[in-house]
Amino acid sequence: MRQKEDPKGIEAIGVLGSDLYDKLLVLQALRPLFPEALFFTTDLDALLLHPIAQTPTRNLLVASSFGLQLRPEIQGEIPPFRSSYQTAGFLATRFAIRNDGGPHPTWLSQPLLFEIGASRAFQFPSQASDKPPASGPKQADDKECSVNLLKCAEIQPAASAMVPPVSRSLAALLSLLVVCLGLSFPALRRRIWGYFDAIMRGANNRVVMSLALAMAVIGLCIVIAAVAAAIEQLWPLLATRLTAGGEPITLLEGISVWPTIFFRLVAIALCIWLIIHGWRKLDANMKDIYKDLQLAKARDVAKAEQAELVRNNPPWMGFASLFWYRFSLDDGAVDGKAKPSQQSAFRFWRRYIYQGRSTARFFRIAGGVAGMFVFASILTAVFGDSSPPTRGDVSPQAYLWIVVILFIAMLFLIFFVADATLLCWSIVKAFRTEKNIWPPETVQEFRKRLALRRPSLKPVLDDWIALTFVSERTKCITTLIYYPFAIIALLVVSRSRLFANYAGSVPILIVIGLSVLIVISCAVALNWSAEASRAKARQRLSDEIVKARDSKDEGRLASQLETMLRRVEELRDGAFSPFSQQPVVRAILLPLGSFGGTQLLEYLRAFLS
Repeated sequence: MRQKEDPKGIEAIGVLGSDLYDKLLVLQALRPLFPEALFFTTDLDALLLHPIAQTPTRNLLVASSFGLQLRPEIQGEIPPFRSSYQTAGFLATRFAIRNDGGPHPTWLSQPLLFEIGASRAFQFPSQASDKPPASGPKQADDKECSVNLLKCAEIQPAASAMVPPVSRSLAALLSLLVVCLGLSFPALRRRIWGYFDAIMRGANNRVVMSLALAMAVIGLCIVIAAVAAAIEQLWPLLATRLTAGGEPITLLEGISVWPTIFFRLVAIALCIWLIIHGWRKLDANMKDIYKDLQLAKARDVAKAEQAELVRNNPPWMGFASLFWYRFSLDDGAVDGKAKPSQQSAFRFWRRYIYQGRSTARFFRIAGGVAGMFVFASILTAVFGDSSPPTRGDVSPQAYLWIVVILFIAMLFLIFFVADATLLCWSIVKAFRTEKNIWPPETVQEFRKRLALRRPSLKPVLDDWIALTFVSERTKCITTLIYYPFAIIALLVVSRSRLFANYAGSVPILIVIGLSVLIVISCAVALNWSAEASRAKARQRLSDEIVKARDSKDEGRLASQLETMLRRVEELRDGAFSPFSQQPVVRAILLPLGSFGGTQLLEYLRAFLS
């Protein structure tokens, strides 16, 4: 065993011996006790690749004088041998029969290094070779090897390819994806469409239009071909740099961290896109609500109060108001010309509008991310963190930076969703305790829509408007619940043993679990608060229906209120959806499904191999 320089435990464990079954027993006993240690042994054997032995032998490093076969010119049509000893015996027998001289001195100058993968033993390039190409070292073309072994400068097979080759068709497909990704940006798409539209509008007849369309198609093909050629030229250079230090790029062999890094790059890009998309979606939804519920004037008053707060108060007060949902401004800030009912509505809505600003939202989210990052640092100092199975200098640095960036982006997304949900919960909760929360314009508009002219029915109107707000707002917010769980599902897939042998990280699990618990708690609280508001509206409607039925000439009003009651009970949008259809319930299934999917793939791969 070799102890690490830091006090984290054992770094490498060697299992040496002549009996393979004894080695397997030792590996089976030590693997669970040292999940992060590198295990190595000598002498390659096909039994190490058996699916039953995959659990203890996966990622086992094997140093051996021979592999399970020789170079193709020597091996011929003979199938691979069971062990390196059989390979050596075959070579010695053939050499003794057909040759008189001694073996070539360079044949066994360097031992071979293998790593046990999911389906094969990955052979690393020889240390004697100087910077082997990304596709692996090529064999010398010696046609006489099959006749005279002494003519062979190398008897070992070529090393495994460090990276998968990029064919022309794959490069074309990747270039098409790059072009589609570029066209997904609205600004670029609008500019290209503007040029194309200008050309088509300038065409005088169908012949010119056809030529313009053909030129556009040819131009698109040229762009795709140029990108494909660039990929074919740049990929070997990039691959050589990425595999420096011996970290291969393989997909499902379980010996490379590069698939994990690529998955997490996709997760980072998706995370950023979800944040931007969700941010715009919240703002657009709130603009529609302002227009539908006649809250534009309350929004303008809130903006004026914000400027007044920053201008006439100490800086710390304006900064602190970015974090507190119930920060109360001076009542004198309300327009003195407004009616008392308007003043009450403005006082109520300015909290939500003011705290829903992009700047306020960003500072609250950043505060939550910073606090959770400090908490994760403390957990790392207490519990330690697992070391990734990386090699060389490039892959560890790439893995570290990708993990840090993804961790921060994912926390930002989680707190973004939690902040939007919690802010909505605070306003929904306030609906049940505050009075005169709707501007007169809003009340008047809904009186016309529902044909409820009687002043005594204003509480019923208030409840209906509140439920309308909750339905429209939570329809947008509850869809955000899927966002963090989609990223977590990608994170689960990226740490699968399909790619590499990863050990669990206690700090990351605690931080992500706590963050997800915050999102789930906010979503559940919002659902309960919305249902409480519906129950209150249902009770008030039922009381008004009873009163209307007791009156002799109120049959039409009772029927109208009963219709409203049915509509209240049939609300299924946003937070009013049934529990089984709640986004938070479905979102939780995403990481669970990704975990089960990776386990199924591992089972199928073991079964087929």
